[in-house]
Amino acid sequence: MIDADDGYGDVKNVTRTIRGYEALGASALFFKDQQTPKRCGHLKDELHKMGFFMILYPTTILFRVTHAIEQTVGDLIAGKQLLSKDSVNFQVFENIVGLPQWKEIEKKFHHED
Repeated sequence: MIDADDGYGDVKNVTRTIRGYEALGASALFFKDQQTPKRCGHLKDELHKMGFFMILYPTTILFRVTHAIEQTVGDLIAGKQLLSKDSVNFQVFENIVGLPQWKEIEKKFHHED
């Protein structure tokens, strides 16, 4: 597994990074959710991008990790209002997070239109 930092730029650079590491024989790449300058999850207004997420790309496995996933999922299950009930899309949440806890979170935020 190779640490591919944040992918080194925009989509074009990330694609180039993936292809370059594949050409070198890498079988797994690990991408972080960092923005430049690196924030490491400690700044007040950090985006709450949640989830562990894996993409199969030919024979390479790509991983994306969000530092705050455990805390954020725990806060949501505990009922903390981190997300607007009107803006939560639980299908997207399930696809991104991929954790069984999403059903507990959905129960707390689900509302009938």
